[in-house]
Amino acid sequence: MVGIANAGVTPAALIADILQVDFYRLQITRRAEGDRPELLSTAPPQVRGQRVLLVDELTTSDETMRLALATLRDVLPLEIRTAACFCRPNGYQPDFHALVTDALIVFPWDRKVIEEGELVVHPTYRGVVEE
Repeated sequence: MVGIANAGVTPAALIADILQVDFYRLQITRRAEGDRPELLSTAPPQVRGQRVLLVDELTTSDETMRLALATLRDVLPLEIRTAACFCRPNGYQPDFHALVTDALIVFPWDRKVIEEGELVVHPTYRGVVEE
């Protein structure tokens, strides 16, 4: 099981725990909205020759998932399947997903952040979700 960090780690770790399989993460980030994804880590060598489920929380464009797939293929896994909690109708369609939607999605682990020592609504969601 490989989760795309940061946000894909939470669902991937949960699935790995339920399935009782090893969990690894692949660090990919977008520095700002609209930036291309950037790889910040290498693929876990432990997946060589293994069947892998690559998990992210949300797929929109195909850029992040395709970067992760290309990176994982470098270590020669036996098979790679993809999964996401949610995907956009016109975005990357993983092998497994829970829901296709264009609606705003606010994940519980992403709703609040710490600012100046206080737990507050994430700036992205201010005015959209309740305090």
